[in-house]
Amino acid sequence: KTTLFDAINGFIPLDSGRITLIDTGTSTSHDLATSSPQSRAWLGLGRSFQDGRLFPNLTVAETLATALERQVSIRSSIVSALWLPPVNKSEAKIRLRVDELLELMGIEDFRDKLMRELSTGSKRIVDLACVMAHGPTVLLLDEPSSGIAQYLDCSWCVRTPPARAEQTGPDSFSPSSGRIRPLPVRSTD
Repeated sequence: KTTLFDAINGFIPLDSGRITLIDTGTSTSHDLATSSPQSRAWLGLGRSFQDGRLFPNLTVAETLATALERQVSIRSSIVSALWLPPVNKSEAKIRLRVDELLELMGIEDFRDKLMRELSTGSKRIVDLACVMAHGPTVLLLDEPSSGIAQYLDCSWCVRTPPARAEQTGPDSFSPSSGRIRPLPVRSTD
């Protein structure tokens, strides 16, 4: 499965065949066979890894904020250094999204804990939240429950909301069944 995901994400070259990502909203087709992994991510292809490597000296909230880096709207070091109003607005959006991700994954209590203080299972959940932070349209989950104890209740699991188009989450691909299916998202109602 991991090799298939590596090929889809562009980490290993294809010997033959094609990988096509279709934007169902616009019916735009993207041939990914020669695209870089970064280009694929920008097009909405997300992926979790079996061994998520997170920043041990950052808090959970800081780790999630780092995962949201591409959503930072202010890139000017001068504007940032002067702490002008657009910086405040951009940072507030990131803080709000971090709060949403913490709630979505049920890890609000871990907000100020350092990553190195978390159990393997808790780190795995934070890693999945980091993947969700990118807002992928297609999400490949490589052993998403590895390291998460089976006896835990699934309060962190993403819940299926009432059927509403605006709450459609990314799609996920299951190599074992060969099916692509919508990934449910937790209702915020």
